[in-house]
Amino acid sequence: MAKKAAKKRKAKKRPIKKATKKPATRKAAGKKPVRKMSKRPAKPGGVSDEAVVKKTGHAWDHWLKVLDAFDVKRHGHKAAAEHLLAEHGVDEWWSQMVTVGYEQKRGLRELRQKADGFSASASRTIAAGISRVLDAFEDKGIAERWMPEGVVAHRVTRPPMRKGRPTKPGSARMTWTDGTKTLSVWISDKSGEDGTVKTAVQVQHDKLPDARTCDRMRALWGERMDVLRALLEGKEAAKGGGGG
Repeated sequence: MAKKAAKKRKAKKRPIKKATKKPATRKAAGKKPVRKMSKRPAKPGGVSDEAVVKKTGHAWDHWLKVLDAFDVKRHGHKAAAEHLLAEHGVDEWWSQMVTVGYEQKRGLRELRQKADGFSASASRTIAAGISRVLDAFEDKGIAERWMPEGVVAHRVTRPPMRKGRPTKPGSARMTWTDGTKTLSVWISDKSGEDGTVKTAVQVQHDKLPDARTCDRMRALWGERMDVLRALLEGKEAAKGGGGG
């Protein structure tokens, strides 16, 4: 009888269900909703406030107000740059830069668009001395390993040296062999006080016809500068030049 009673009790037992975890829910009390960060507007002309203050004495907010009052849309780019030069003591190069930045900020000019067309640029910092970097532009055997096909460098300027360090940046001009495009190059020593040797290289390709061409050339020069850096730092063998 005892065995029968035990069997009955066993049959009456219900199967135990495994507890399922409920998805975690955020408690509303005491917590503020997460706000999405809005994208910061691009710097006018790609130039920081700090750089503008250093070179002109005022930040972008000041120059935006000055050129708003001048009415750049009505008077034009050239008159605006001359106004900054004559009335506000901004030097010739920075008067152009500030005017371009203003036009981009106010929607009067597309990004990377200048008065004479679009401008594409690419820059890299290379772990090599400035003389070695300049050799990569001047020495035909080295240049043909990283420059785009059909590009030649000329007017390479080597800076004066003092105690093994350049006293000012070097530069170069590059053109396509058909003479249709001109490029400027700035080469600056970025070596540290700890003895690390570095050189900054910036290529600027001006007078491009439209934004699409600008983006294409910007990508090209970025890729070619990567090849130059790998070549000079000895990380890999650079093969040939890229497309024009």
